[in-house]
Amino acid sequence: RISRMGDEVLGMISGSIGAFINNDAELAANVVAGDRNVNRLEVETDELCMRILARRQPVASDLRLIVTAMKLVTDLERIGDQCVKTARLAADLSRETSFPPPEDVAPMADIVKDMVRESVESYLTGDAERAREVIMRDRIVNACNAQIFRELVNEIMRDVANTRRATGIQGIARCLERIGDHATNIAEMAIFMVKGMDIRHMDIPARDRENRTPGILFLCLHNSARSQMAEAWAKAILPPGAHVWSAGSDPAAAVNPLAVRVMLEAGHDISGYRTKRITAQALAAMIADEEPAFRALFV
Repeated sequence: RISRMGDEVLGMISGSIGAFINNDAELAANVVAGDRNVNRLEVETDELCMRILARRQPVASDLRLIVTAMKLVTDLERIGDQCVKTARLAADLSRETSFPPPEDVAPMADIVKDMVRESVESYLTGDAERAREVIMRDRIVNACNAQIFRELVNEIMRDVANTRRATGIQGIARCLERIGDHATNIAEMAIFMVKGMDIRHMDIPARDRENRTPGILFLCLHNSARSQMAEAWAKAILPPGAHVWSAGSDPAAAVNPLAVRVMLEAGHDISGYRTKRITAQALAAMIADEEPAFRALFV
């Protein structure tokens, strides 16, 4: 049920942002209607977990598994609620197109969608390191949100008539930022389930007290070969738990098959890697945020 619920909310994220980007009010209505499935799955999962608690009285890791499942579906349901808000804003904005949306909106949506997918998978597979990567990625989402806000303020200053549309777009960016927060919550619960360590409400240094390896982001234009290969090598060379990503300003549809073959010959399988987008504005916002644990390498 958790896997199905995750798939449902991933579809809602894609649908709500697609409705906004394409001014598609019909798609927005479908997203709103689809929220019923997410709500139903939340109730069914909660009921199942309560029956297990009552009948089997689990302890230790089994108890953590059930408790985190109940918390996890709440975050997934709230992600669905944020998608509904986004869809309704998209339907309203489809009637007003005075200026195009900031270019960071679509990449921001891609990042939060990937965070949701990875956080749910980290729970289902018991992969704490995968969950840690999701938590670190939340800073990129926050940087995108800040950059979008600055661009929208500029649009309002350019023409006060843009205020209504700018406010609506900022509402969508805020929804995406909240989805990123919920994905982070799920990742934190995955870590608790696996290690029994509650890292909620801790700052980044406290969360990473076991591993102070800095984060590294490899950048290239298409994120289809060089940066993906560098990411794989860094993950192999650096200590366990090192935070490594790659992205591009104009990502290709998939990783270059030649790069996959070359890395496989070297003993590294990158066939499951996905290309990711990051804009210059978002990168500038991250650097301006003076995050000491972050390094960007241009390759």
